[in-house]
Amino acid sequence: MTTTPRIYPQVPQSCTGRPSVPLSVYRELVKELQATQARVEFLEAQNQQLVKSNRQLRQDGRW
Repeated sequence: MTTTPRIYPQVPQSCTGRPSVPLSVYRELVKELQATQARVEFLEAQNQQLVKSNRQLRQDGRW
């Protein structure tokens, strides 16, 4: 299997100065992303439990 070389776009000089978005915005975004990730993990665990219960109900003939 051959890999394709990655091509990175050049960043214009005007973009290398100070960021236009305050650092506090990034920090808030990190918090939101972490909360979302925790919610996703919770829902995945809950889904797995429901799948297990569903499978058990089907085996028992109650569904």
